Amino acid sequence: AMTQSLLLVVRKVYHLEDYITIGHIEAMNKIIVLTGSIVGVAYLTELFMGWYSQSKYEGYTFWYSRANLFSP
Repeated sequence: AMTQSLLLVVRKVYHLEDYITIGHIEAMNKIIVLTGSIVGVAYLTELFMGWYSQSKYEGYTFWYSRANLFSP
């Protein structure tokens, strides 16, 4: 997302609107949402496995991450 922020500034400053179109920017947005969703699924899978495994070590990680969510 930081690259895209810089791209928008460079696009405007160097008058590259003809080369970098809104379609390119929207395609980048879709890729950012896709990769963010993949990371989110990986995090949720890790939490689910910690809860589902019934291992005390994994359980500690699960409850610690839940406590950290509510009281950082």
